[in-house]
Amino acid sequence: MIDVVLLTLGLLGLIVGSITDIKTREVPDWVNYSLIGSGLGLRLLYSVSSFDFGYFLWGLAGFGIFFALAWIMYYTGQWGGGDSKMLMGMGALFGTYPEFLFKVFNPKLSHILLPEVLNNSLSFLLAFLVNLLFVGAIYGLFWSIGLSIKNRKKFMVDFKKRMKVKKVVVLRRVILILGLLILLSILFVTNAVYQVLALIGVFVALLTFYVWAYVKSVENVCMYKTVSATKVTEGDWIAEDVMHDGKKVYSANQLGIEKKDMLKLVKLKVKKVVVKEGIPFVPSFLVSFIISLTLGNLMFLMLKF
Repeated sequence: MIDVVLLTLGLLGLIVGSITDIKTREVPDWVNYSLIGSGLGLRLLYSVSSFDFGYFLWGLAGFGIFFALAWIMYYTGQWGGGDSKMLMGMGALFGTYPEFLFKVFNPKLSHILLPEVLNNSLSFLLAFLVNLLFVGAIYGLFWSIGLSIKNRKKFMVDFKKRMKVKKVVVLRRVILILGLLILLSILFVTNAVYQVLALIGVFVALLTFYVWAYVKSVENVCMYKTVSATKVTEGDWIAEDVMHDGKKVYSANQLGIEKKDMLKLVKLKVKKVVVKEGIPFVPSFLVSFIISLTLGNLMFLMLKF
């Protein structure tokens, strides 16, 4: 019964978070804190009533591990506060897989390469993280493609301009020259494995270069907007230093604006600020969660042993 409740809360939280993230680029704190509080609280109540304290400890361990990961992602500027808190909530709720679902699905959660303790517990969270890497990458790519199509005229102007920047031209030439040298070396080597790896290496290097240039142009054209200082919300990433009377009153190096800084900008009557709008990432959490519940760890499925 407790697993059903936790699963229901987790799904509801992810659905609500996905909707609000797409609409407003924010996840309300009440959603994330509810997941964290209910996850740890309900696990503790169940452990006390059943004398099975392992159930609470695994939830606490999941929360602690995901707290550390969320902290790293937030303070390296990869995620916003809402995404990070959502990850903590997932850790608190699902330190163990909902056992009643084993009767419905046959997820690949364990593996011979994992320590036994991880095969017994936390394997579901590991599957969720691995799946999030796959799903997040694909989701981010398609979202950025959609943005570039929506803003295709501005995007093409920026992309062409970027490709003419001296440093970018030099980098492209270096990659092309190294690629040609590697391809020429294939003519003198009969090892088929080396030939295949060389071709893959050249392709990946060129693809990485153009993807980097593409992402930078999408970011520059589609993810920066100028808004009134009164419409800035807590946690927004300010992309440019805010100046007032020739003095810096807010640094763009700060991660997410706080209420005291928002009040300061309003008090100083700052009119406009440049905000970086990130990709709404929580929907990829929801998709990764469903895949983890039904199929298990995608990496283990690909390894096939």
